[in-house]
Amino acid sequence: MLANAQPDGARLLGTFLRAHRTHLAPETVGIAPSRTRRTPGLRREEVAALAGVGVAWYTWLEQGRVQASKQVLEAIGRALRLGHGSFRYMLELGGYAPRGTETGNGTDCQASPASREHARFIVEDWRHGPAFVLDRWFDIVAWNQSYEVIWQDPRAQPNFMIALAASGAVGTRLGTEHRTVLRQHLPRFRAQTAAHRAVARVDEIYLELERSTPDLADWWICQSMDAASQIEFTIRLGDSMIRLSQAFLRISESSLTIVLQRAESETDALALAAFCRRPT
Repeated sequence: MLANAQPDGARLLGTFLRAHRTHLAPETVGIAPSRTRRTPGLRREEVAALAGVGVAWYTWLEQGRVQASKQVLEAIGRALRLGHGSFRYMLELGGYAPRGTETGNGTDCQASPASREHARFIVEDWRHGPAFVLDRWFDIVAWNQSYEVIWQDPRAQPNFMIALAASGAVGTRLGTEHRTVLRQHLPRFRAQTAAHRAVARVDEIYLELERSTPDLADWWICQSMDAASQIEFTIRLGDSMIRLSQAFLRISESSLTIVLQRAESETDALALAAFCRRPT
C-alpha cells in the first residue's frame, strides 16, 4: 500500500484509465482503423503493449485490484496520450501527489480573508460584463451586478457547475450551446475536485449533478483534466445574440479563481451594457 494513496484511489484510477482508453481513437496511436472493430477506443491489450506491461496486470489495474509504481503509471499515461493536467491527476490518484500538497482531505490551498477581499474588489470593479469568483469546489463566493442580471442570483444555487448543468435560466441563455459550454467547464471542475470525493461538500456536488442530469452520467466519469484558460460562447439577451469570451484567473497561492466575461465586439459590448442597465 502506497503511503500517499487515497482510500478510493485505486477504484478512481481504474475508472479514469478506462474512460481515457475507451475515448482514445486507435489511429491516434498508430493503429489502423478496422470495420470489424467493435471495441470503442483502445483495447486493454493495446494499452498494455504500448505501455510495456502485461495485459492481465493492466486489467487488474483498471479493476482497482493492484497498485502501480510511478514509472509504470507514467508509461501508461504516455500510452494514453494524457495532457499535462490529466497526467498530473492520474499520478495523484496513484498516490504520487506533488510535493507540498495533499489530496482527498480538503485542507490544501485555503483562501485567506485577504485573498477573498482582493478577488471581490476585482469582480465588483469589472465593467465589461459578468464577473465572479469560484472557490475550490466551484461555489460562487463573490460576483458583480452584471452576473446577477445576465445569469442568476448565486444565492439561489451557489455552485457554478450545478447551476450550469441544471438551471433552466442558464440553459435558456446558452440555447444550443448549453451542452458545449458545460463540456468546456468540465475539465477544470474535475481537475479541481475529482480527487476530493471524500470531502462531504464535494461528494454532495457530484451527487446533485448525477441526480439532476441523469442523461449526463458518463460526463461525471474522470476524463480530460486539461482546462482551457479562455473559452468563447454565445448567449441570448432578448432578441440579441451576444458573443462572450471568458477568462479564468487563478489567484496565486489560493484556492480562488476569478472568472471574467466580456463581449467579443463593440456592437455586442453596447448591447450587453444596455441589457445590464435595464430596470429590473
